[in-house]
Amino acid sequence: MMKNKIRILHVAQAAGGVDRYIQMLLKYLDKEKVENILVCSQDFHKDDYNGLVDYFEQIEMTRAIGGNDLKAIKEVRALIKKYNPDIVYAHSSKAGAIARVADIGLKNHCVYNPHGWAFNMRCSAMKKAIYTAIEKIAAPFCDKIICISDAEKQSALNKKICREDKLQVIFNGVDIESYENGVHGAVKRKDLNIPEDAFVVGMVGRMSPQKAPDVFVKMAKKVKDAVPNAHFIIVGNGNQEAEMLNDENVPVPSVYNKENKAYGKETTYTIAPVILWDSSRVWKILTAYVYTGAMVLGKTKTLISGKSIVRTVPKGQQFITEGTHEAIVSREEFEKAQLVIKSNSHKVLMGGVDFPLKGKVRCGNCRRVMAHNFKQVVPTFWCREGLELVGQTQCTSEIFQVSDIESAVFQALKKELSLLDSLYGDIQKEEQDLKEAHKKANRRKTLMEQELKNLKGEKMRMYEEYAAGTLPLDTYKQKKQECDRRISEVEEKIELEKGVESTRSAVPGTVRAAAEQAENFLHGTRLTAGMVSAFIENVFVHDGGRIVVRFKYEQSIQDTVKALQTG
Repeated sequence: MMKNKIRILHVAQAAGGVDRYIQMLLKYLDKEKVENILVCSQDFHKDDYNGLVDYFEQIEMTRAIGGNDLKAIKEVRALIKKYNPDIVYAHSSKAGAIARVADIGLKNHCVYNPHGWAFNMRCSAMKKAIYTAIEKIAAPFCDKIICISDAEKQSALNKKICREDKLQVIFNGVDIESYENGVHGAVKRKDLNIPEDAFVVGMVGRMSPQKAPDVFVKMAKKVKDAVPNAHFIIVGNGNQEAEMLNDENVPVPSVYNKENKAYGKETTYTIAPVILWDSSRVWKILTAYVYTGAMVLGKTKTLISGKSIVRTVPKGQQFITEGTHEAIVSREEFEKAQLVIKSNSHKVLMGGVDFPLKGKVRCGNCRRVMAHNFKQVVPTFWCREGLELVGQTQCTSEIFQVSDIESAVFQALKKELSLLDSLYGDIQKEEQDLKEAHKKANRRKTLMEQELKNLKGEKMRMYEEYAAGTLPLDTYKQKKQECDRRISEVEEKIELEKGVESTRSAVPGTVRAAAEQAENFLHGTRLTAGMVSAFIENVFVHDGGRIVVRFKYEQSIQDTVKALQTG
């Protein structure tokens, strides 16, 4: 008889690089020898794993340490018991801790891959200590820890995470097959003004110490000195640029100007003893054309004379004089930077006044974000087009009080929260019923699998009797035919039970999370930024102050209500 497949249960929380790693790993595992189960967070997409895994399970796992972790541990442990894997493979720090604790006392092998130690991230000393302690505590509960580099292994040894013989270095691979049909992505050499004959060196990864972008920059300088026709590209984002500038003690522009008498005379204003870089300062540097050596005037204009209501003038209508001062970056380099920025869908919040509906309130006609003024006694919203082009546009020229809009949105949100709160009970019942159905299907499948085993054993005994001459051929053929029929019937029933086992909730993960979260805000007395961020997509304001609130997952919530009602 053939040896059973090796069953591997993967546990993963963090998507991104970990997601791609798992997909590539599963792609090249021999499906004739290995059976894969993926237990993952809601950040993963089931469609990405069609044909790669035999079973796909999603549970709630969050990156941050919190009260939900105990629930996640219980769910992972239940799934380990359900599938009874030969190997539990935990990916990344959070899933690694949850899976290893969940697997305590169960009879299988456990492998852990941190995909980059959490204690190596740029964070507070306290967090580093916590992450280190967690890794030390959890290390005994796995057989092997996979490091993605020799430096990763050495880092574990320096922190005394575990014995050296428990650490195994396995370098990350590259799926060459994915790139055989040409370059993937929208940005080409010509888009970045890179010559076709140039050497291009790239780095892909978020801007964080774990990815060592500073090492890449230092390397680039050395290579550029030796190979002038070399170009370098970093693909990735993050919030570490400002921190890196602070670590290098690079002064912010205001400090630099004061210290270097940038305007030809001693400045008389005072500045704080310590001013650090932040994301807004970095963003202003990256998007300010003045650093190309040009003078830019007419960037704003007043909409209403005598009032502090201004509008940003489109760049094509601004007054620009080239070559007025020394350039920090060339115009070509600046344009390259803008191309990269435009191709990045991630929105950077530039600071300013924070209020619950920031960036959410839009004109009901043109759909543009409405302007606001919080400096006046009564804060207001208005449509720029409506005020500037009175009679020439269908946009309203009315000015709306922020308090009125927030009040209306809050009342609409309370109704949505009540709906979600009542929906949560139905969701829990649906999930409980589904769990019970899975349990019953599993019990029936187990019994039928035993019956199938007995039938196959009976078939083998019949053959042995026939081969030994104790069972006539006609009798053997008749009994074999009947046995094959029964085997076929049982196999069909087993497949049906597998179908019941694989049935998933009709409730999308986003809707469940929203319904669970609704309770936290249900008894609030005012509109908060947390409420808006969690539940509101946009707010549209029409003539007469008519307000339409578009909630997140609105259609999914409606579909869920219908599905539960009809179910």
